[in-house]
Amino acid sequence: MLHTGYLKSARIYKNGIHTYFTAVIPNIEIVTIYENTFRQWFDEAVRVADKSILLKAVLSGDEKFFELEVNRWMLKNISYHGGYENFYYLV
Repeated sequence: MLHTGYLKSARIYKNGIHTYFTAVIPNIEIVTIYENTFRQWFDEAVRVADKSILLKAVLSGDEKFFELEVNRWMLKNISYHGGYENFYYLV
């Protein structure tokens, strides 16, 4: 995404054989693309998710189970893998 202009490197540094960089979003138009794309991914994941487990945790007052289930759900559903990776060609 650096080479397509959808991220910009703000700082580059090397540590041994590894190269690291800090990336920034270059402008408000790209921010809007990211926001819309992530919102679509999240909305779709919420729409199809089985929410009964979370509801049961809330109704029983089981905070720890609720936290674990939310974390599991987020890891499963919010991933840059398997999403709409072609969104950055839409501009």
